[in-house]
Amino acid sequence: MAMLADVTQGSKGRAQVVARLPMIAFCGSLGPLAANSTRHLSELKAFEVLEKYPGLSGQLACASLVGMIALAEALFLEETLPIRPSRTESHEEARDCEKVAFLGQSLPNNSDESLTLMEVLNEKAATLLPSRLTTSQLLTAPSVLVLLASYATLSLHSTTFDILLPHISHTKSHDGGLGLPCSWLSTIKLVIAFCAAARILKFVPHVIERVGLLKMYGRMSWAFPVLYTIIPLAGLAASSDRVAPAVAAVVSVLAMLVKATLAGAAQVLVLLLILSAAPDAQSTGTTIGVLSIAELFKASAVGVSGISYYLSSAYSMQVVNGSLWAALAVTALAGAMVTRKLRETPRVGTDIPEACLVWQGMFDSESEGEVSV
Repeated sequence: MAMLADVTQGSKGRAQVVARLPMIAFCGSLGPLAANSTRHLSELKAFEVLEKYPGLSGQLACASLVGMIALAEALFLEETLPIRPSRTESHEEARDCEKVAFLGQSLPNNSDESLTLMEVLNEKAATLLPSRLTTSQLLTAPSVLVLLASYATLSLHSTTFDILLPHISHTKSHDGGLGLPCSWLSTIKLVIAFCAAARILKFVPHVIERVGLLKMYGRMSWAFPVLYTIIPLAGLAASSDRVAPAVAAVVSVLAMLVKATLAGAAQVLVLLLILSAAPDAQSTGTTIGVLSIAELFKASAVGVSGISYYLSSAYSMQVVNGSLWAALAVTALAGAMVTRKLRETPRVGTDIPEACLVWQGMFDSESEGEVSV
């Protein structure tokens, strides 16, 4: 992510690049399909080793994929941060006569005590820059803390929904479930992931350009509690005797598609917000590392799933599922309330210390003076 932030120029280009991440994540979900295909090949007589060791098929598929990714990284990845110039160059190789004449330097002096302007500039460029943003500075920045709290609630209710999906999907719609067979769930989730990633890739950059990054993220945050309230109500309405079971299944699939699209788009917006919080590429890695702290709350989703399975034996499915939907809606509502206090970019002084910003000068060929950046 730090390299993507460094190589992309402008908010529009960065949004187009980050919007591709859900599609890349979908490609990663194709691993189980490759493992199943390899497992089917193990049934042939030509692959007796795989038939003897069934677990070897998945390991081969995973190792092949990781090997191809490592090979692609070794061939195509390049360093994006500036590299210090090597000091092994001789004095004659470092000198450019044309640059010397342009800068108005005197003729070469053989004295060891003489310094040229190019050497002074090289020494200045090689000096260490002031300290960058540290983890402690980010954890004390108010805008970063608000963003972490918002992303923590987003990760919590989104992951909880995904983990509870096998429990909710097979129950009937009038009990607060989705009414989908468990045998179809994996295929439906795969198709939904592809459709959601395609919609995010196509529409999110254009919507950001029209509406704005922060305003769009705020609207999506308020859409989650509404969605978690509408889904069980729509299931109850679709479970009546006048509605065919296929219609209830279609409504459930559409609800899952909307949730997956909103969750993926919200994660893209959070990444864009956290990338805009870093003043330079070197601080971007620190901000992304701090963002990963908010993902620790995903572990609470496993506890919620365990509680739901424990309570299902003591209470009816309608009560358990209704409580789960209410918990999801309340968590999403809390995240939406936190998002109201979010700012699109941090402020210098209150969020980012002034000492961490480096002001440099450059000359524009089309202007008459120096421009500070």
